Amino acid sequence: MIVGYTMLHYGKDYLAYALRSLAPYIDKHVIIYSEQPTFGSHTALPCPDTRDELKTIALDVLRDKLVWVEGMAQNYETVRTIIPYAELILEVDADEVYEPRLVANLLRAHRQNRLIPGSHRLPMVHHWRSFDYVCRDTSWPIRMNTTTPERTHTYQPDMTSGVIHHFGYARALSDMRYKIETSAHRGEWRAGWWDDVFMRYPERLTDLHPVVEGMWNAEPYDKTCLPDFMREHPNFNKVVIE
Repeated sequence: MIVGYTMLHYGKDYLAYALRSLAPYIDKHVIIYSEQPTFGSHTALPCPDTRDELKTIALDVLRDKLVWVEGMAQNYETVRTIIPYAELILEVDADEVYEPRLVANLLRAHRQNRLIPGSHRLPMVHHWRSFDYVCRDTSWPIRMNTTTPERTHTYQPDMTSGVIHHFGYARALSDMRYKIETSAHRGEWRAGWWDDVFMRYPERLTDLHPVVEGMWNAEPYDKTCLPDFMREHPNFNKVVIE
């Protein structure tokens, strides 16, 4: 059984698209919802999304494939407790979208028994203030799990084999402020990053990472290469997302 997995607290702006990127390929999709920030700090800012809004979106996309869970740890172990016969778990955050060719490559590798047991880092690009720019790095996140025990590997095919698109820095300013306030790295955020870096788009396109200096240079991206359904997103043609 192929299982999708999302740890969820907020993110309705991209949630439907994140789920749609996996829905055709999975048998079930486990969403573990938390009323509190998944990682990091609490904040006086109100959460931009309600539980009911998020669940309605998930039901609309996934229908009977949805397994909605609350009050449990947000990790692969919980997913395997809920669905012990899961052969492959593909994780997607609410602000991420898989390219179809990446999913196809992963499923082909799974069917051919070419995946090393454990957890895998998958290639990702980060959209910067719009759909028209991306930042690339090799610090790929863990997004796939084949089995326990946990061992972490980097998926071998290069960027030409498809990527995950991360829209965490291409969202409404109010959502960005909430993201920063609840980030596990809030204490590490670079001084002046909001005004000197984030709000200086498009004149500033280098040294963009919020924590690591000298990391992330935005480069033009042909947004027509995104999965076709992303053309339906209200941000698709925006020069800058605010």
